[in-house]
Amino acid sequence: MRDQLCVPSLPQHYTESPTTLKAVVEYGLEQDELLALDQALERLAAVDQREAHVVELRFFAGLTVPEIADLLGVSRRTVEADWAHARAWLLRELAKGWTG
Repeated sequence: MRDQLCVPSLPQHYTESPTTLKAVVEYGLEQDELLALDQALERLAAVDQREAHVVELRFFAGLTVPEIADLLGVSRRTVEADWAHARAWLLRELAKGWTG
């Protein structure tokens, strides 16, 4: 999956959100679906590196929007916009694989 998730000094107080990888695995996401997500995330990174990084931090590391904003040095609104756009983009990409 994500070979090396570089997250410099994760805050010790971060809390898991329902969007974390752990939560998805617990709810039964299959290995091939995780692979499809990883491949779609690679394509997103080619289009918008920051949005892909926001997804990695939110989904794989379980960080909150304020934590990501602090880590990346951007506003919370920017993280929220990146997160919303990235989710829509990834859903569209994954839907192509399911119907194509």
